[in-house]
Amino acid sequence: MIEVYNLYVRKGEKEVLNGVSMEVDRGETVVLIGENGSGKTTLIRAITGLEDYKGEIYIDGVEPEKGGKEKISVLSQDFNPMAYLKVSEIIGFCDSVDEEVIKELGLNGIFSSRIGNLSGGERRRVGIGFALMNDRPYIILDEPTANLDISYINRLISLLRRKVEEGKGLLIATHDLIFGREVGDRFVFLRDGKVAYITNEEGFNYACTKVFGTNMYTEVMKRCV
Repeated sequence: MIEVYNLYVRKGEKEVLNGVSMEVDRGETVVLIGENGSGKTTLIRAITGLEDYKGEIYIDGVEPEKGGKEKISVLSQDFNPMAYLKVSEIIGFCDSVDEEVIKELGLNGIFSSRIGNLSGGERRRVGIGFALMNDRPYIILDEPTANLDISYINRLISLLRRKVEEGKGLLIATHDLIFGREVGDRFVFLRDGKVAYITNEEGFNYACTKVFGTNMYTEVMKRCV
């Protein structure tokens, strides 16, 4: 289990995270939702050992900086490996090669391409593939649907469900409320560096209304009709 207790992160005069507590268990997907600046990426960076913090973080009982982060496979928001590397070389760094992941993300068609020659969406698919093919108990994805076509978002949803069935614990930060609600078992709504709500699907609409001032999920769905 990933456990976060009373987490504080300060940058200069700004308290980016202010007393955040949450958990992610194996076999479930927890989705982080909040506006820009709410603290989603900072929380992920703290869990993965990239951010100084006050409070407690444990990954299967081990602090990130003491080896706990080795239990996590991560897609960062700014995933952008060295431009001269080929996609095949990136995949070669993974713990295993999963043919279904490669096929569903369309990586077989760009295997020989260099990262620097890929579009934003193609780089995102490579990063997702890299995160999903590392054999760690927890997978953390920061804005995985950025630059993705709807067809690949649907394929990603299927892949993530499979990972949960395999017993992985998933933590996903996203602005895409439709995607987030589709994959999430529980939802952590952040506002101004604090946890505003932790809820399941039943309380999702209510939390949206309270955090955003309107039911953003319903508003987004209206635009899709």
